[in-house]
Amino acid sequence: ALVGKVSFEVPEALVEHHMTARTENLARGLAYQGLHPRKVDINWREYRESQRENSVKAARADLLLDEIATREGITVLDTEVDAEIARLAEGAGKSADAVRAQMEKEGDLANVKGRIREDKTLDLLKANASIELT
Repeated sequence: ALVGKVSFEVPEALVEHHMTARTENLARGLAYQGLHPRKVDINWREYRESQRENSVKAARADLLLDEIATREGITVLDTEVDAEIARLAEGAGKSADAVRAQMEKEGDLANVKGRIREDKTLDLLKANASIELT
């Protein structure tokens, strides 16, 4: 709802990133179901382009949440990252050290930190939201 109340231009590179991520998510979902993404009847270029409008909204939400987090001084503590790594490790049946090492190797620690910051920002917004019945 908050994204719908604001209008500003977003960098095309960020929109493209979201379009690519959405397309890759569909391909992964198909592969997870045992379907080869190249053997299904999907025009991947058309699908990717069909994601533009939602990708613009997602990019706008990213920028808006980042600005709110910055203005509100929302930070991520090392203990929060450690807890998230431990949760992921438990789900994967691996040690936290092994998961951390893999994440460091693949450059995923920044993504974990970013998700935690986004979640904390959303929690702040929810805690301070008021509902208007129309």
